Amino acid sequence: MGRFISYYFLPGMLLILTSCSFLGLGVASPTQTDVYIEIDPTTSTTPSPQPTLTAKTEPAELLSIDSEWNRYTNTRLGFTMLIPKTMYHGTASCYWNEEGGDFSYRPQAGKVPVVVIEGDDRVYITSKYRVSLTEPTAVPSGQGSRHNFSGCDWLENDLDSVSNRDYSSYIWEIAVRPINTDQDLETLVDDYYGECFSVGEFKPVENKDYYLVSVLGDQKPIEESTCLLRGMYIFIYSQEYKIAATWKTGQMVHFSAYGPNEGPYDNAMYDSFQFLPNDHNQ
Repeated sequence: MGRFISYYFLPGMLLILTSCSFLGLGVASPTQTDVYIEIDPTTSTTPSPQPTLTAKTEPAELLSIDSEWNRYTNTRLGFTMLIPKTMYHGTASCYWNEEGGDFSYRPQAGKVPVVVIEGDDRVYITSKYRVSLTEPTAVPSGQGSRHNFSGCDWLENDLDSVSNRDYSSYIWEIAVRPINTDQDLETLVDDYYGECFSVGEFKPVENKDYYLVSVLGDQKPIEESTCLLRGMYIFIYSQEYKIAATWKTGQMVHFSAYGPNEGPYDNAMYDSFQFLPNDHNQ
């Protein structure tokens, strides 16, 4: 309990640092569902399968608060938090460009709807869709070449795409587990971060019903470490409710209102996170 954890605020994000690794506002299911905040006409609206819930649980709920926010409540997993209705995304759409003899599709940034995609022990908060440029052709340019693209695909996110993704931006993957023993916490760390990591120190949070938990690697110098956690994360644990949640945040703002570094939603989302008094983890 003797490790020092301190808060640092930088423009647009909250950093929580430990002495050996970043601790920050931090990819399954017998059933699955996509909880959509809004339907965009440019993408498929095929209904997703509904989850089969136990007798002690209720369906996840998404209630509109105002023009910017919804409140997401997942009784099955045992938490609630604010979710923005839209987010800035660097590949919100695409356009055909002919300036400078380009003759290619190029990505275009903009606002997109936010969705919550549910798995077994976690939820993914991300954009409803993104675009991908296709049919590349190498075109000579200067001493090298550039790629032109003849196609542009709209990719709607679902459980398979987000759980097997190869990117870490514009998404929070929040894992939530019931915690009845110390080993349950260690198992969560092993499953989410890797078996070489372990549970570190606990720090109570003022006016919150949970602790901040640090995740430890091998604690060797960076140049010697074979178990180093890069980037920031959140790990919170409620002893009272016997539940823990953790997610990686990296070192960037994921949810912005207008631009890549403008009007960040991330801190407000984290601050709104609450565990629910419940009996399904007992």
